[in-house]
Amino acid sequence: MAKSVSGEVVNFSISHECDLDEIFDELRAMMYERGKGAWFTVEFRLSRSGRFSIDYDFDNEPEWAAPVVPESYVEDLERFPREPENIPAWLQEKLDAVESSRREHRRWELRGGG
Repeated sequence: MAKSVSGEVVNFSISHECDLDEIFDELRAMMYERGKGAWFTVEFRLSRSGRFSIDYDFDNEPEWAAPVVPESYVEDLERFPREPENIPAWLQEKLDAVESSRREHRRWELRGGG
């Protein structure tokens, strides 16, 4: 069971054959807050007794097992827009790097490079 931003209670039924990526992606979309964005990481802890806790991080850069291309952050921001004051510095650096790369590519094309 989870609560959406609107306060609506949403029930989840999880079997042992579930796709957790899909479930957390859906949960992330439901928890999106207009202007604030969506959380970047979630930590779900489950004990043997069945007790669990969940922490959501809206601000810190995720620690990926494999490198993520910077364009992924642009796509994420398009999917879950944030007001400028809610864009963390690390994310703004990545967005700026993508924009700079795109400008360079356009200049290269204008000079006949492509």
